[in-house]
Amino acid sequence: MAAAGFGPIFGAISRQTPPEKRSIALGVATAGGSFGQFAIVPFASLLQYRLDNWHTTMLILGVMSMVMVPLAFGLREPHAAAAKSGAAIPQGTKDALHEAFQTQGFWLLTIGFFVAASM
Repeated sequence: MAAAGFGPIFGAISRQTPPEKRSIALGVATAGGSFGQFAIVPFASLLQYRLDNWHTTMLILGVMSMVMVPLAFGLREPHAAAAKSGAAIPQGTKDALHEAFQTQGFWLLTIGFFVAASM
């Protein structure tokens, strides 16, 4: 669920956008994502009504989702030679986890998930 939410999208947009345009880019992405979540329900309902078969409806929605993946590759920007001002420092997964485990906020957030799950 976390990989399909706004978190990874916001990170990618923040890395690719200059600081002076970052807030508008994040706002447009949020508005677009919210509109997509709003528009998919009537579209799926219309498909279900017209086709009268939930299997076919889910197949069409699944194919539409799979088509989005190759389209997203067109949005990638070639690696820039020089780091942009305000850009994130490249960090590998191992380094990111090492940094997270040493941060108090990470542990408090993680413990908070276990407290909420046990209620």
